[in-house]
Amino acid sequence: MIAPQVVFHPFVGGLQRCAVLTVALLWTGSSLAAESAAAATQSPEPASAGVILKVLNREVMVFRTNLGTYSPEQRAAAAEVRIEQALRKPGGVRADSQLVEGTAEIRVHGQTVFFILPKDVFEIEGETFDSVVRQTVRRLDQAVAEAEELRDHESLLKSAVLGILATLLLIGFIWLLARNRRWVESRLIRSTAGKADQIKSHSLRLVGLQNLVAVLRGLMTTVFWAATVMAAFLWLEFLLRLFPHTRPFGEQLAETFFAALAKFGQSAIHALPNLGIVAVVFGLARFANTAARRFFVAIARGNSNSRLFDPTTAPIAQRLSVVLIWITAIIVAFPYIPGSQTPAFRGITVLAGLMISLGAGNSIAQLVGGLVMVYNRTCRPGDFVRVGEHEGTITTVGFFSSRLVTGRNEEIVLPNSQISGGTLINYSRLNETTGVLVPTTVTIGYNTPWRQVHALLLEAARRTIGLKPQPQPTVFQTQLSDFYVAYELRVALHKPAERIAVLSQLHANIQDVFNEAGVQIMSPHYEADPPQPVCVPKQKWNPPPVKPGA
Repeated sequence: MIAPQVVFHPFVGGLQRCAVLTVALLWTGSSLAAESAAAATQSPEPASAGVILKVLNREVMVFRTNLGTYSPEQRAAAAEVRIEQALRKPGGVRADSQLVEGTAEIRVHGQTVFFILPKDVFEIEGETFDSVVRQTVRRLDQAVAEAEELRDHESLLKSAVLGILATLLLIGFIWLLARNRRWVESRLIRSTAGKADQIKSHSLRLVGLQNLVAVLRGLMTTVFWAATVMAAFLWLEFLLRLFPHTRPFGEQLAETFFAALAKFGQSAIHALPNLGIVAVVFGLARFANTAARRFFVAIARGNSNSRLFDPTTAPIAQRLSVVLIWITAIIVAFPYIPGSQTPAFRGITVLAGLMISLGAGNSIAQLVGGLVMVYNRTCRPGDFVRVGEHEGTITTVGFFSSRLVTGRNEEIVLPNSQISGGTLINYSRLNETTGVLVPTTVTIGYNTPWRQVHALLLEAARRTIGLKPQPQPTVFQTQLSDFYVAYELRVALHKPAERIAVLSQLHANIQDVFNEAGVQIMSPHYEADPPQPVCVPKQKWNPPPVKPGA
């Protein structure tokens, strides 16, 4: 790890220069001869992480060890001051080196600026003393040349003009791309449409043309943005290389880009075996999914029999099997997915798991409720049920909720947990065998013979359409109250979904039959019997505006 860097700018004053000059005062007390002598008696301390010396943002040297009593930080600060002083007095060779008692003396314009010690060499990275000296001289020579370039106003003006021209060229290139993009896209679409006309099937021709148009537009969009980004990258690199201050950044930008590209290519090559395993797992999962779908579709259509599944539970079982197959495939293939072991991928996985664990509590309850409903055969699509205050026909039973259509043609979505955890009355399940008896209650006074009431209620049931003959309608006396007797008529419906309509017709027939017999329905609340029975005579059953025989 590199310690904080010392960045040198030879023409900028300020606090940084003051600080550097303060450190240089410590250096001026010793001559170059004393420094050379100190090199022979340097401290045997181990090499430090290193302090980077930069000239015009270009890395020149890394000081890793002490020089006598001077730390790497002090050596870098003093070298910065000396380089600045040497640049003020040009003349002679820009940068060169000379061996002095086992050390390398680095000079600029003939003036010594710093020393390279053997312990400054980082041997772990394959460096040698000679290679470090040569590389340092080369970098310093380039930095000095760039410093001289800064003094050349003609060169700076030329760079500025080139930068403006490059910017105008970039804008013109992007404008041409945007202007001709639609033209190229339309030409490709017309060419593709001409070939699509050779397809004989109109449906296939229409579908193929629509898909090709979408693919071509997506391809042109990708090409446009790829060309724009590449042009912007080249423009930025060229612009940074024009000026001495930003030239190192331009060089690093290109190196970083191509290094990343090479690393990506190597990673792609290394990932090919793992991608092959992922493809095999995906193929097996798809095969298992297709087999399971065909199996459960055959059961749902009645073409196949199974001890575990029936046509009602087959669709839910199919969806469950699909989920389990793909979850298993993801678990098996996960270690072989490129990037699955990176911290970023793991962080996303942890975040997704946390979100699922926090938000899936209610959903899991709904899912469990749906499974309980399906495999306990609580209800199935087409059953007429009553759940709480809701009554209607079940249309769908899903993983998390079920849909109920009422007699008023209202669709109600009920959570499966509410259905499985509450009270559900199923009017259809036993109606296919013994029949479900639907009750209706009427209260008659004690002055009417109960046998007559029984006969009248059975006659009303006989006149009602939509009732089963078996089991036969039955009358029960359910309560002997203070002023009346409660009679309950139980009938079986052909279609439970028509329960409300049939009961309405039955109630109308009860009123007609009792009126014909002159039996009044005054209960449950009255104080005394009227002088005449309270009933409607038959000749008054159809007063205006009711039509006769209605």
